[in-house]
Amino acid sequence: MQDLNDVSVITGIIIKGRNYSPDWPTGIHDQYVTSYTISYGDENGDETFYTDADGQVTVFPANDDRDTEVYNDFGDFSGRITARFVKIHPQTWNEHISMRAKIVTAVPGDSQKIIFPGPRGIDDYARMDTTLSEDLASFTLCVHMRSNMDTSNTMSLVSYAVEEQPNELFFLYVNGRFTSELALQSGSIQMADPPVWDGEWHTICTTWRSSDGAWQLYADGTLTASGSGFNVGGRVRTGGTWILAQDQDVVGGGFAASQSFIGELSNVNLWDRVLSPAEIAADLSYHGNVIDWATTGIEVFGQASLAC
Repeated sequence: MQDLNDVSVITGIIIKGRNYSPDWPTGIHDQYVTSYTISYGDENGDETFYTDADGQVTVFPANDDRDTEVYNDFGDFSGRITARFVKIHPQTWNEHISMRAKIVTAVPGDSQKIIFPGPRGIDDYARMDTTLSEDLASFTLCVHMRSNMDTSNTMSLVSYAVEEQPNELFFLYVNGRFTSELALQSGSIQMADPPVWDGEWHTICTTWRSSDGAWQLYADGTLTASGSGFNVGGRVRTGGTWILAQDQDVVGGGFAASQSFIGELSNVNLWDRVLSPAEIAADLSYHGNVIDWATTGIEVFGQASLAC
């Protein structure tokens, strides 16, 4: 069993065979696993097998030689899992059960995160040292988050404000309605509430494009809501200010304690296009081409702190 040391979002598994011979290098034995199942568990030790939509245990294809790395992306099966422990159960093999395995997680272990410890107020937030140099006619915004706030709370994850409109773009959860809200300029839409209130890490992505107003919401690589006709022909304008964990009612301020976020945020990335479902389901070590979490400067305020 593999212990990841913390509960993580797992995107897939890479396995590879090996050569074994007691009289190496004269003897060669091709040993590799050709199929396997997996089980996984949380910190309480509960164990669950990975299954398909019908509840049948998934048998993953594996190697047909000892040297090739075979990657099974969970986005191609039933989606990502959140777990601390992972166990691989070989089902078929060549010569002998022998393999090397890598567990692929959504966020590298050394990824920087921001901690907003609470209690709720207007002093704890972060400002990203970047803006938009060109208007956006489409985008994908992804946020890695962990929170155990009550679902009746309203909380702001990301807020982008320009002088003409403090709600140029924001992404928050709305009090009591179990919905997510994405606002662009003067309009807003209600999106299905993803299951992110369990105190574990989750990745939330939202997409939008101007041409037909199509939008999507993904939770941990799985599409949870979509629609069209929202802000057709609109643009996200340049020169604004990016704030995390508070909602701006004026540029850089106007915060309300009732909309503040308590928890941890990481890997806030923005692209100037709509990513494909496969890209969103893949390992989110991808870097945004508008906001790249790995290189963007961040200033924290109040009790907010940066950590790895």
